[in-house]
Amino acid sequence: FSYSVKKGDYLWKIIKRSGSLKNMGYREFIEAFKVLNPQIENPSLIYPNQTLFIPINISKIKQQMGKGAEQERDQYRLYRVKRGDSIYKILRDQCGIDNREIYRYFAEIKRLNPQIVDLNRIRIGQLIKIPVSGIYKRLREKKINRKLLKKLTDIFSGTDIEIISDGECFISTGKGQNIRIKARRYPMLISGKKRILLDLSGDFPKNLKEFIESRWENYSVVNMPSKDISDALIVIFRAMGYEKIYRKSHTIALSDGIEALFKADLIICPRYERKINYIIMTKGTPLKVPAYLREYLKGEGIEILPLQRGGSGKSQVFELREENISIERDIKRYLKLIFNLAGVKYQEERDVDFHVSHSDMQFEIRTSFLIEIDGKQIVIVRDRIPSPIMELIDKKDFHILSFKEMEGDYFHIDSLFESLGIRYSKGRHIFWLKDGKEKYDLGFIVKGISFRGRKGRWNLITSLRIPMEIVSVINKAGYRLIQIN
Repeated sequence: FSYSVKKGDYLWKIIKRSGSLKNMGYREFIEAFKVLNPQIENPSLIYPNQTLFIPINISKIKQQMGKGAEQERDQYRLYRVKRGDSIYKILRDQCGIDNREIYRYFAEIKRLNPQIVDLNRIRIGQLIKIPVSGIYKRLREKKINRKLLKKLTDIFSGTDIEIISDGECFISTGKGQNIRIKARRYPMLISGKKRILLDLSGDFPKNLKEFIESRWENYSVVNMPSKDISDALIVIFRAMGYEKIYRKSHTIALSDGIEALFKADLIICPRYERKINYIIMTKGTPLKVPAYLREYLKGEGIEILPLQRGGSGKSQVFELREENISIERDIKRYLKLIFNLAGVKYQEERDVDFHVSHSDMQFEIRTSFLIEIDGKQIVIVRDRIPSPIMELIDKKDFHILSFKEMEGDYFHIDSLFESLGIRYSKGRHIFWLKDGKEKYDLGFIVKGISFRGRKGRWNLITSLRIPMEIVSVINKAGYRLIQIN
């Protein structure tokens, strides 16, 4: 068992307290003690806070020594610390390890010498175990997940995120000291000011990782033992500061109140608006998004990965079916367009007489539109009729609307639709990107009111400002767009 030396302790006192001599003689104890504690040159000289390994059962120790002696000899040799020594210098001078690889063996020194609490504090005359060449070979031969690295490189190819997997990466510690890391073993991912070392073999020294991350805020070391590309990407993007990571589907708000709905393996969203959103397909084929839409989404801070290869470089020619109408200036044009699309017959600028409850009175008004449906007249006037007169009018065969009631929110048109018997839908509408019969995993959500016209064609009324790229998607979905403001 391990024992930490206390003030006033000496070896005989520890032996009596442990009861070790019940299972072995004194000479056997000393022999076993020296084997377990090679750093102790003189068992009579021990110091407070030293960690000692006390033998209890000599038969088990001999058995373990017999089985593991040859293996132990292959793993380490003993070395006595001299003036001016450090672990770094010992590994370099005594073991002949290249300066660029020394940091990889700190963990092995710690494993062989558990009694050393701090590798930066070793004493002159201290006996320590140092690894031999056989263990170096085994460490160097530890496999790296090259397939995973290839997938990561393919996904980020052509983007602002770069993976360096050849040559050397330098991390300057100042005062002429540099950490040189072989990029082939520990590739470095660069994104803006962020630097991420990819530990694909799981053997990057823990102490060095803690040192790098505590010294430089823009550096991280990530361990990726999993072979799954999605898990690896999640680890990388979390190291880059991304917290919102979704699988399968998610909506991202665009400018002007439009939303984009993506179905992908990973949707990576930033905490802050200035960062880029990443849409990643890891398992299937890349999203087949036309170049003009990719450019639009990139302008909205959305990158779709991996990038599509090839494709024509021809510019997109838009044939758009849309109307832009100002409600305040062109409400008559707006209503005439609705009537024509819906196949509603109307009369313009007609004088209509309204009967009132007093037989000796009549109210005459100039209508903007007069529509007759199923024996009932729908009257649309420019100005609201005063309420005292409205109370006197016999509204049995009339439905009266005014332009004022239709100003502002375009959804007020629903009262007209209900009067005309036009079926409509209002709220959020989703338009999937299509190429012929094929539907892609990308859609755009637009708020508005839709109705079916006389020729069976759908129409969408919206007060949002729709860019021409999205207008094209709406048109390909079979809708005519009416933008009002």
